[in-house]
Amino acid sequence: MDAVTALAPQGGLIAATCTALGLSRASLHRREAARKQPRAIARARPKPLRAMTDAEQQHILEMLRGPLKSQYGILERLYLIVEMRIILSGIR
Repeated sequence: MDAVTALAPQGGLIAATCTALGLSRASLHRREAARKQPRAIARARPKPLRAMTDAEQQHILEMLRGPLKSQYGILERLYLIVEMRIILSGIR
């Protein structure tokens, strides 16, 4: 597509080139329009209200990597942690 873009947009030259190369003119024009627009500024997402605090996240990680590791598989450990969290902190 870059080769077609480099051609001067003279009457039918782009259309003929796209046809010869098997490219879609619509895709070419959409790509050019996207290049001309300024890039959107990436914004940080707000933290959800129900998100765990950093201390809670660290506690969960310690529980996953701790003594339960030798007795249970990962899914069983996650289930136990979820059950403990609901019991200890209540439903948010």
